[in-house]
Amino acid sequence: ELASAKQLLKWTQNYRGIENSLHYHRDTTLREDGTLIPSSKLAQIIAASSISL
Repeated sequence: ELASAKQLLKWTQNYRGIENSLHYHRDTTLREDGTLIPSSKLAQIIAASSISL
């Protein structure tokens, strides 16, 4: 089944809304943007543990 342009737009907007609310929570509550941890295995572990909160 093919999606119309309007359906694709709605799905994209809904996805971005969910994505933005998740990132906002992680950035404000967990201060992920301010961390000094480099992109490494430790950073992945911290990100994974913060998702489960």
